[in-house]
Amino acid sequence: MKTIFNGFLFILTLSCTAQTIIPIHNIPNDVPLNNIYYKDVENDLTRIVGQWKWEEEHSSLTIDFEKLERVIDDTGTEYYDFLVGEYRYIENGTVLVDAIPFTADPNDVYRHSIVGGIVNVTVGAPPCDACTTDTRFIRVNLDDPTRPGISGSMVFARYLENGEEKIVARILTTFNKNYLTQDNYTGPELLSIPEGVYTFLKQ
Repeated sequence: MKTIFNGFLFILTLSCTAQTIIPIHNIPNDVPLNNIYYKDVENDLTRIVGQWKWEEEHSSLTIDFEKLERVIDDTGTEYYDFLVGEYRYIENGTVLVDAIPFTADPNDVYRHSIVGGIVNVTVGAPPCDACTTDTRFIRVNLDDPTRPGISGSMVFARYLENGEEKIVARILTTFNKNYLTQDNYTGPELLSIPEGVYTFLKQ
């Protein structure tokens, strides 16, 4: 009897401590308060991993993505699958930003220039004629390693065109905290990358 009772307690303990897995593409409004794992269950982030490049005349933007799984947040109660990345931006033949190659750091994801992985975002989504109605957009935060304090966002979608993998993305500067931390700030106001819509090819 004691053995059966102990077994019951073990099962009860497991059920109480079991982690709740929530797909990152379908986050409900009534999310539990702790022990949650926002998981890339349908590999939306996995399909982005690798290097992508936009080119136009003598300018180019190359982005390198890696995926980190089950990264714990600052509260210690929530876990996430993340995209992290770095980029190289060349404008009219001049290298303005170059942080490639890089190695993903699961212990400090926010040290990377690109961090995020919110899926199914439509606000700020770029136009995409080749995208279907159920295309999932992804949003990541974008920092400029050469312009501290200036941050932006990139909303993008992956699609296939004539069998070729592409990403269409909208890049925007969203915040310049230098105005909050410095009196009479006169430095750059925008990311090195111009705001706009970019189409990347998988390398």
